[in-house]
Amino acid sequence: MLAPDMDLLNISDFCASLCYVNIKGCISITDNGIASFIHRCSNLHSIIVCLTSFGMNSIQALCSSDPSFSNSMTSHFGKKYSFSLASNLQILHMGGCKGVDQASLLEVISQTQMMKSLCLGDTHLADDALYSFLGSSLEMLDVSNTVISGAALTHVVRRNPGLKSLNVSGCKNLLQQEISVKEEKFSSSYSCGELFIELGKTCRLEEIVVGWGLSYFSLEALKPAILSLRAITVGLGGSLPEDALKLLPASCPLLESLILNFQVISDSIMMNLIASLRQLQILALCYCFGDISISSFKLSMPNLRKLRLQRVTPWMDNKDLVCLTQNCPKLIELSLKGCPLLNSDSQQIISSGWPGLISIHLEVSYQQFPLNFGANF
Repeated sequence: MLAPDMDLLNISDFCASLCYVNIKGCISITDNGIASFIHRCSNLHSIIVCLTSFGMNSIQALCSSDPSFSNSMTSHFGKKYSFSLASNLQILHMGGCKGVDQASLLEVISQTQMMKSLCLGDTHLADDALYSFLGSSLEMLDVSNTVISGAALTHVVRRNPGLKSLNVSGCKNLLQQEISVKEEKFSSSYSCGELFIELGKTCRLEEIVVGWGLSYFSLEALKPAILSLRAITVGLGGSLPEDALKLLPASCPLLESLILNFQVISDSIMMNLIASLRQLQILALCYCFGDISISSFKLSMPNLRKLRLQRVTPWMDNKDLVCLTQNCPKLIELSLKGCPLLNSDSQQIISSGWPGLISIHLEVSYQQFPLNFGANF
């Protein structure tokens, strides 16, 4: 057994009652090591294993019948039950774990009825697995970059009115008709709009990341669900026209984070957003189309903490940078990409204008200058 696996198993020896584990990004731990760890920790209810070797053996460990669960439920209900560790899970984050096939995902998801937070982004997730999910306590769901359909997702949304955070970015099949032959209660005339209508009727979201399927009409359908929204990210495939972007402050008055990718923007849109969203702490404009100028940033943003401008401000020079320091005085993170007019003097403007910066990334012309400063530089 490899050394990282042994280290993980040593933790299980010293923490017999462990209920939460986070090994996100620990790629040196093997699937066998994770599986052995799961077998030893029968009290686990929260597992975060994104971007690890979590695979078929680990799924088998989660889904294996646990006598302690079975005996407990038998004494409580007076009849024989067979429960797995998966049935006790409240948090399972396994985004990016490509070593788990569709059948195994179906097996584990069908057993997770107590789940509150489920991250399955960038996995082999398919519709049948979502249809098998019988839980009704979900608060966070991430199915980004998977092949799930809008109908399958609607099935989950309808059962989980407490859903607060949803990530469906990169889900191109949301636009397609239902593809599962096993589920007959959704007609072939299903449209992506039904998903947003169901979200509007059922949920009160605080965070949403969405691309394909988002439009002016779907935003209208979402209105009841996003009155308390604090963060929205619009990605590739989503299209919010000018009218929709202008209505965003009224639809989401509590918005603290706004990230727009590949959207059409203008000075009038940006000035309206900045003037209206006074609680905004995070603003990102990435690869957007249209023309904006420094006029978009001449309004004060006193609460803004993170600013990312990627390929949207090729005109920005040191004078504009000074304007930014004056109107966004509390920045702690700054990323400027595609600003060929900035030069070595820009760093001095940044260091004196934002003494609280802890992270900065500048791309000038075709060269990148990633810099990381301490709180006091």
